[in-house]
Amino acid sequence: MSITKTTLNLMLGRAVADGLVNLDERIGTYLSEIGTGYAQATVKDVADMNVANDFSEDYSDPHATVYDLDAANGWRLPREGQKDQKEETTRSFVCGITGGDLANRTGHAPYKSTNSDVIGWIIERVSGRPLRDWLIEIVEAAGIEGCFHITCDREGVPLIDGG
Repeated sequence: MSITKTTLNLMLGRAVADGLVNLDERIGTYLSEIGTGYAQATVKDVADMNVANDFSEDYSDPHATVYDLDAANGWRLPREGQKDQKEETTRSFVCGITGGDLANRTGHAPYKSTNSDVIGWIIERVSGRPLRDWLIEIVEAAGIEGCFHITCDREGVPLIDGG
């Protein structure tokens, strides 16, 4: 599951080293369509799981928004009352996350898988290379082709947060 984030960190490190991503830049600079839950956060804060927004990954809460992310990824059916809505994708879901003051004042890292989806999208955008190409490069370099599998959403976007 979240071991997929290891591959994301390899991609982010490469994008930073190649001068494609500035860790101090705001997410909205790279993704103009992103919602208020991420637009003003820095890449560094998002990568460090240091953003306070309205996405909740509390699996003990049956109303946590992580379950809506699972539906957007194709892992579960939409909740009752949402079945008639347009089917979401990972990126449309991420764009809909809201937030006000994104500063994390808890002293803890608020774990949010959507942070990884945002970083992956930035890497794809700035490099002009699909995430699947980045993943293929890593998988082949590691020699694990044939045994690496990853979930993709309805648009074919790899679930880089843990699929």
